[in-house]
Amino acid sequence: MRLAPVYSLTPLKDILRHYNELSVRGFNSEVVNKSLESLLLAVRGRGNQPRVQSDYSLPELDQSWRMQKIIEDIEFGLRPDQFFSANDLAETARTLGDLGYKNTDLLPKFFEKVINRIPNPN
Repeated sequence: MRLAPVYSLTPLKDILRHYNELSVRGFNSEVVNKSLESLLLAVRGRGNQPRVQSDYSLPELDQSWRMQKIIEDIEFGLRPDQFFSANDLAETARTLGDLGYKNTDLLPKFFEKVINRIPNPN
C-alpha cells in the first residue's frame, strides 16, 4: 500500500483495495489512519490538475464504494464502545480535511469521541 503512489497506474484504487483486504480482520485505527495518509500522498503526488485515466478523480473518490467502506469503518470506530487511538483519531480527522472529504454527519461524531475521552473533573 505504501508503494502504490509510486508504482501503480491506479494508486487510489490500489490503496483502497489493500485497505479492504486489511479491514476483513476487524477495525484497526492505525490501518485506517495509514490508509488515509497513503491516499493523501497519492492525491498530492498527482499535482493540481491531474489527468486521470482509469483511477479515481477527487469527486469520484468521495463517491466510490471503496471510500464509503473506510468512512463506515471510521463511524464504527467512533462508537463509544470502540477503541480509537487518540493520535490516530486526530490524524484521521486532519487527513480527511486535507483530502477535502465532506461529511457533516462525521464531524460531530469526532467531537463526541473526544469529549468522551476527557475525564469529568467532578
